[in-house]
Amino acid sequence: MPPKPTPPRPVPAVTRSVAILRFLGRRDAPVGVVAIARELDIIPSTCLQILRTLVLEELVSVDAETKCYALDAGMVTLARSALR
Repeated sequence: MPPKPTPPRPVPAVTRSVAILRFLGRRDAPVGVVAIARELDIIPSTCLQILRTLVLEELVSVDAETKCYALDAGMVTLARSALR
């Protein structure tokens, strides 16, 4: 009998990224790094690095003045692809 496949292990950076996206999706207004990190129990510097990457991927936007983050139009593109 062949061995059972090992279930995939969660990748922390991916699970944290998804948690951030879900968190921002529940908010009506942009949110700062410290508030996001506190709510999700993520180290603020880690949270910032993930947010910067999500901004580069156009999934999240940042207001240069307030340093607050919100979902960006790239999320709509992903959603459309998933709905097809």
